[in-house]
Amino acid sequence: IIPFDFHLFRSMQHSLSSTRFVNAEKVRK
Repeated sequence: IIPFDFHLFRSMQHSLSSTRFVNAEKVRK
C-alpha cells in the first residue's frame, strides 16, 4: 500500500526538479 504522503512527496519532488531545470535554462541564456 502506498501512503498518500508518499505520492505527495513524489509530486513535490517532481515540481522541484522542474523548477531547477527551468532555472538552469535561464542561467544558460
